[in-house]
Amino acid sequence: MDDKRRILIVEHHEDWLGILRRAFPEEEFQVEAAHTYHEAVCALETSHFDLTVIDPAAGNSDDESDDYTGQHEGLQTVIEIVHRFPDTRLVFVSGVFDEAILQNTPEIPQDTAVFDKSHWDRTVFRRVVNQVLNGEPINTLEPVITPPPDEEIRTGTGLTGPLSTGLHQPLSESRIGKPRVLIIDDRVDWQHILGQLMEHEGYFWRVASNYEIALERLSAETFHIVLLDLLLDDNDIPLRGGKGWHLLDHLVANFPRTKIIVMSGEASGRDIAKLFTDYPIKGFIDKDNFNEAELIGLIRAELTGPLLKIQTLGDFRLWRNGKTLTDFGGPNAEILIKLLITRHGESASVDEISAILFPGEDPRSHYTQINEIIPNARRALEPDLPRSTDSNFILRSGSNYTFNFLANVEIDSEQCS
Repeated sequence: MDDKRRILIVEHHEDWLGILRRAFPEEEFQVEAAHTYHEAVCALETSHFDLTVIDPAAGNSDDESDDYTGQHEGLQTVIEIVHRFPDTRLVFVSGVFDEAILQNTPEIPQDTAVFDKSHWDRTVFRRVVNQVLNGEPINTLEPVITPPPDEEIRTGTGLTGPLSTGLHQPLSESRIGKPRVLIIDDRVDWQHILGQLMEHEGYFWRVASNYEIALERLSAETFHIVLLDLLLDDNDIPLRGGKGWHLLDHLVANFPRTKIIVMSGEASGRDIAKLFTDYPIKGFIDKDNFNEAELIGLIRAELTGPLLKIQTLGDFRLWRNGKTLTDFGGPNAEILIKLLITRHGESASVDEISAILFPGEDPRSHYTQINEIIPNARRALEPDLPRSTDSNFILRSGSNYTFNFLANVEIDSEQCS
């Protein structure tokens, strides 16, 4: 008798379908795939699955264009699945759906595990999946990405080794809190030019020389900005049919909160018009008329968060863009903000935060609450933040959190020192 656990994966994109399949060893699991919600519902009607891994933004057709509306219809279909198949265990893996959407959707169990594609970690995913399958309580705090030591990572463009020009990319653990930029370009000279610019600005940056390495980097690390050359090893085919343009489609569909600046020396006027009409790009740089100041200006404009003015001497007060902040996302979120600010740049661990918010109790018993408090605090400071992990002010490193005083912050204690 086959005692393998049965897994249903609902994923529209073949690359992510492959990544998720590889997380379930064949000797332990029997995996079935559905590309659309219609296929998923049909599978659930005809078979029992121990677990359904689902992207709530998958859409209901095989047309890539559905990705722009998929998260809306997808959420309704997920609610339908919850109602029709209440015994189905769910795990969400998405680049769009996050804890905030879950909190605003009471029809979906609030303890459902949510994994952000841009923070993918197979080990953490497998651990949580096993906990869900075994009916154990889960800790859905943002996963910790632990890359292998830099000397073990193969050198070469796109990874942490130096470029062929000798320019060194920052180490994985360096520049915490700095803007993160991915350069996607197959020409060594442009890799070096752009890398030097990012280095001069003090940003965390990576280079990917082709489509495949770009996907690898995007699955391993999260980026605020992507600089994308549309021409990637496709000199003999039209620009819109090449890998660079396909990568643009992939970025928009799977990383909608990552800001994209397109670069090209081959784009026609019609190409540029289509980019601004059909894609949410933040700018276009003509390589034939390249201007460093123009590019850096574009990047800085996209990275600037709101201005926070903080008063710590006397009564605690905080202003965002000149307006007094009165709603801190709840009493515990307010305490968290004050705690991190008064640390003056030093980090606080999750256990320390738990001990302060819930004194005398086991810190581990409050991980789920902290996982709600941190996004609330981040969004109180930045209400337009598309994803809490993109916060300019409350940063995470491993299991520690820090207030970023290098962001757009003015604090009275610093001015008086």
